[in-house]
Amino acid sequence: MKKTIFILVIAFFAHLSVMSQNDGNPPQLSTNKADHGVRFSIELGLNMSKLTGDITNEKYSLQYNAGAYAHIPIIRSLYVKTGLQYTAKGVKGKGRENNRIDANYIELPLLLSYRYDFNRNTQLQVNVGPYFAYGISGEIMGDLDTFGDNGVLERYDTGLHMGVGLIAAKNAYVGFGYEIGLKNINKTEDDISLKNSNIFCESRICLLECLCRT
Repeated sequence: MKKTIFILVIAFFAHLSVMSQNDGNPPQLSTNKADHGVRFSIELGLNMSKLTGDITNEKYSLQYNAGAYAHIPIIRSLYVKTGLQYTAKGVKGKGRENNRIDANYIELPLLLSYRYDFNRNTQLQVNVGPYFAYGISGEIMGDLDTFGDNGVLERYDTGLHMGVGLIAAKNAYVGFGYEIGLKNINKTEDDISLKNSNIFCESRICLLECLCRT
């Protein structure tokens, strides 16, 4: 299965390369100065999250995210991407339907965004960097608070964000990635390590082409 997915990915990008050559615009990695200033986008997505560490029998919980971002050019092919995102995380345990922890965060990513043009309309984006998050709400088993004085999780979290995405048709973006928590967010007296783990997909369709494209 993994080999099949790998072959399909290679074939897809090879197809993009052929398309770019047919358009008369070869793939470009430019170190030239960007020809514009800061631009903005709004992104929506889904994520599969869970807590990792010294726990067992946990399953991924389907959640969602939404945020507003600034794209700050350093050179034409390298940006800083940052903003504010609302993201729902947590974990779903096996057994009863309400055996779960929900944790909602305001998150600030600080990413280096590497951008590679296949042609005029298609661009690959690779985003890597830290994120900083603050827990604002959540429930445990549908009854107890996740955070706060009686909660079991620390409000502050930080970790590493890694993602890849593709812009097609000038202004439609689809991306996938992974976030791994680096901080033990367990605040109880138990000697148990709990860290966020998050697989996400995201999309944006900009109302204005200039919000997405370099």
